[in-house]
Amino acid sequence: PSNSWDEADCDGDGVTNGDEKEDGTDPLDPCDYNPEHITLAQSGDYLTVDCDGDGVTNGDEKEDGTDPLDSCDFVLAHQTVAPSNSWDEADCDGDGVTNGDEKEDGTDPLDPCDYNPEHITLAQSGDYLTVDCDGDGVTNGDEKEDGTDPLDSCDFVLAHQTVAPSNSWDEADCDGDGVTNGGEKEDGTDPLDPCDYNPESVTLTPTVDWEVLDCDNDGNPNGTDPDPLVATARDDSGSTPALTEVAINILENDDYLPNNDPDNLGITNLSMIGGSALGIVSFDEETGFLTYTPVESESNTTVTIVYQVCNVIPDPSVCASATVSIQVGPDLDNAIDAVDDGYSVDTGVSGVVPGSNVLDNDTINGELVAAEEVILTSTPTDEL
Repeated sequence: PSNSWDEADCDGDGVTNGDEKEDGTDPLDPCDYNPEHITLAQSGDYLTVDCDGDGVTNGDEKEDGTDPLDSCDFVLAHQTVAPSNSWDEADCDGDGVTNGDEKEDGTDPLDPCDYNPEHITLAQSGDYLTVDCDGDGVTNGDEKEDGTDPLDSCDFVLAHQTVAPSNSWDEADCDGDGVTNGGEKEDGTDPLDPCDYNPESVTLTPTVDWEVLDCDNDGNPNGTDPDPLVATARDDSGSTPALTEVAINILENDDYLPNNDPDNLGITNLSMIGGSALGIVSFDEETGFLTYTPVESESNTTVTIVYQVCNVIPDPSVCASATVSIQVGPDLDNAIDAVDDGYSVDTGVSGVVPGSNVLDNDTINGELVAAEEVILTSTPTDEL
């Protein structure tokens, strides 16, 4: 060929005909050239064809700064010609869905996290395996090995978090306990375990699923349990005259529920395990009441009953204990109030002391004492 032919560029690919002859490429094929030997401005047919079959003309790729010979380097919005069959069957983003299927689905063939899982027909590979589509901190490749869902940010293996979770994951609450995933990571609790959390870190409203759980197994669901993580019984108090029965609702301030409560998920058992009470103690597991009848000797004292409350369904039973303090007053049916007396007589006078009725200022059940109602005893001294 002539020198002028050698220096010309018949196919407009920017490589002279002479260089194409030396390279062994076709000087009439605008898609057959060595990019390293481009010395001329690309023009003509080269700009209107699509060498890599990605649906974007070489001219548009030149303006976009993408590689016209790389079918996976293009601007999706600039696809103006039909992609090639080989491009349709390829998988640019490695998500396992062919480019052609992604076009039909309306997903992005360049985004490994934008795909329809039902249309996966190829082995997932490349960038797809190293990114974290759902932002849970576990790469898609690890989720694939774990058998978890790479598109579900709450389905993952906590021990396999190797990348930083997304902000949206940090702010979410996978287990519904009211503590954000990020808060649980800081606290060292498990964002997938609804019963492993720090109550002081609760900033969200717990879910209904969490409310119906019973984290501490006391039979009281989390939603109504004052202490969802610890089965707790609290001390109680009451008062009664001696020999008079008193009833105290001891479960009213405890985590445990009486058996007649429809929310009770367990079976509540009550028993006395200690205390100073000598009278009659009884428990009603159906209502949560303790009844006590003190004996006469407990008048004007405070007696204690240490009780244990258990949910007996778990094995072993889940139990807590508390103390009931009962102030026992005098026996209302025999309440004597004896008041001290004082008299004076002249020295040397003996016999009955004038006006010395010791019962005049004493009462029984609030009424003045009559001599026939009581027995008087004394311990005389030498002078009396």
